[in-house]
Amino acid sequence: VDAHGRGVRILWTAPGGKPVRLQQAGYFELRTVFRESGALGLRSEKRGPKANYRRTAEVVRQVIQHRFLDGDASPEVISQKLQCPCAPDPPIT
Repeated sequence: VDAHGRGVRILWTAPGGKPVRLQQAGYFELRTVFRESGALGLRSEKRGPKANYRRTAEVVRQVIQHRFLDGDASPEVISQKLQCPCAPDPPIT
């Protein structure tokens, strides 16, 4: 039991000998996943967004357009042009 009265379990030690501690709820969650899916269920899954929520088709079109019109432009310059509301899109020729 920790200082807050919650049950803490030490399941394993991390590299370097430091114990990995889990609250009781976390332990039972891991135990349930392990019983249902085995060791494969405990693998880390990909983190972060699962879709391009910022890279819309319009943004991709504008990046290609800026890159086509100025092949020497760095990613920072293109990003700056995309973020500036004062600069209109370059004309399509």
